[in-house]
Amino acid sequence: MSQAPSPKLLEAPTFSAEQLSDTLGAARSHSNAGPLFDFTLKLPRGWWVSFYPDAVPQTGAQPELLFHASPEHTRDVEIRIWATVLTREINPVDWLDQWLDFTEHGIIDAKNFDTDYGVLADVLTHRLDKSVPGTRRSLTIKDGNRLFLIEAKARRDDENLITLMQNAFLVAASSFELAHPTRDRFAEPFDDVTTEGALPLTLLAPESWQMTPQQKAPPEGAAITWENNGFGTLVLSTMPGCDNSEMLEEVLLGTLEANGVKIPEPDESTLLVPSAFMNILARSDRALRGGEVEMIVMTARAETPEVSACLALLSPSEQSNRDAMAVNRRAFQVMLQSLRPAG
Repeated sequence: MSQAPSPKLLEAPTFSAEQLSDTLGAARSHSNAGPLFDFTLKLPRGWWVSFYPDAVPQTGAQPELLFHASPEHTRDVEIRIWATVLTREINPVDWLDQWLDFTEHGIIDAKNFDTDYGVLADVLTHRLDKSVPGTRRSLTIKDGNRLFLIEAKARRDDENLITLMQNAFLVAASSFELAHPTRDRFAEPFDDVTTEGALPLTLLAPESWQMTPQQKAPPEGAAITWENNGFGTLVLSTMPGCDNSEMLEEVLLGTLEANGVKIPEPDESTLLVPSAFMNILARSDRALRGGEVEMIVMTARAETPEVSACLALLSPSEQSNRDAMAVNRRAFQVMLQSLRPAG
């Protein structure tokens, strides 16, 4: 007997508003945690709605349930809104990966969105224990250090019920609005940094990292190191002229190897990173420090016709330290995306 195909993410509602329940009604929350946790959204009219105003999301803690809704006649479909407060700037997709592990869910289908607030995720999941029914769809939304999770659940693995769940999710997610958005990009402060040298570059760097300009810089260029409290290192090298970024990368990797980081043969596959300011190629390699802790090295070569740069990250791998890798990868991403000629 063949198994039914796995459900996929619905891109748009397949039910009309009338099919969902004639008209849509609006729900507005009120949280005792403060106005920054208030939101509005739309739901099919006739759904039971519960708010949890006494829930106060805590910094770095598991998310708190702020809202629950289900059809009046059944609890087979639910929509829940959760919230937490981030301690460090990370991609919401990395936070969601940890949440799915905690709830013992595996991804059936997924879609990521690269935004100014980080990489958001929209995923369809099921319990890893397939004998436990229930399909969920989850979406992350971030504003400053506040992260919200919109979660819809079908309690039975029935195709029609999953379709209803996804339609209700799309209505709720597309209408979700924070009552008082800060529109802050980051969960922690980032500084504008301008390099030394004949042709300086500017970029955003996390304030929590320890920045140290290096005396041994490339000719007419600059070299800066950032340390993440012993859990990651970022190094930027710059110099005038085009076609110098590969040489800068070789020097940075050679310095790492001289300091006991064993780097395998370079992975020649590269990723073209979209940038309005510089041509950027990025890649990553596995590495070992002292043969004990698995590390990962990420590098990016950036150039304009006038100036070259290389940004390198040395971080514990995801298997070695998942939290550190999430923080380090996001810092690398922000610094790379903001890198541009000064002035």
